[in-house]
Amino acid sequence: MFGNMKLNGKFYLREETIINQIEDLIMLLESESYISISENIRNISVDNAEVVALKLAKLQDLFIVYFKNETHCKCDFVVDVLEKHMYNPTTDSVKLYTHGAYGVLVKADEESANKYIFNICLQKLKSILTKIK
Repeated sequence: MFGNMKLNGKFYLREETIINQIEDLIMLLESESYISISENIRNISVDNAEVVALKLAKLQDLFIVYFKNETHCKCDFVVDVLEKHMYNPTTDSVKLYTHGAYGVLVKADEESANKYIFNICLQKLKSILTKIK
């Protein structure tokens, strides 16, 4: 019907645009094409990818619920929602690797890695959606 639109200087996105972009990220994680998302997550485990894909699916469900009452969503609102769902590296443990004794680089715990990968995916989604404008 109608695509994305610009009204009063603000960009509005349709449900399909947001849902499809999240779905693309989920598919990349499930197909183990991590490098297509970011160079930083090229060596993650399949378990980490599955957990992050589930988190992205929950985020996708949040937007599906939002669009039950709306036809378009302000791009700035979407970016705000994505930023609120990102983990804060200063308060949360968000990393793939940590430094062990004698400066040895050690793989971080699973939860920290999941948070890091989720943040990378949300940053990628934000950049894609802002380029659409």
